[in-house]
Amino acid sequence: MSESVAEKDKGTFKHFSSFMYDNQLYLIPLDNENFKKSVITEDLMNHILHGRQRDVLAFDYTELEEEGQKFKNNFMEVLEMVDDQQNSPDFVTEN
Repeated sequence: MSESVAEKDKGTFKHFSSFMYDNQLYLIPLDNENFKKSVITEDLMNHILHGRQRDVLAFDYTELEEEGQKFKNNFMEVLEMVDDQQNSPDFVTEN
């Protein structure tokens, strides 16, 4: 879907996906430069937006679980660093 946006239209906010919730229309800009970073996967987003429950349940989450584990590991590292900084007044980070 976002791959179909012409290069000249990137960043122009002309191409959207939309959904309604609680009588309000929400727009998702497909031509935004941060679109790929903002959604888990475009296929899964489309299944959810179009109410394809069977496709959502059949989706292969293996790759997403690996990414989630990497995120969790990085987050735990950050928490440990913050804890170290709070417990040691002369703590210095190294590059």
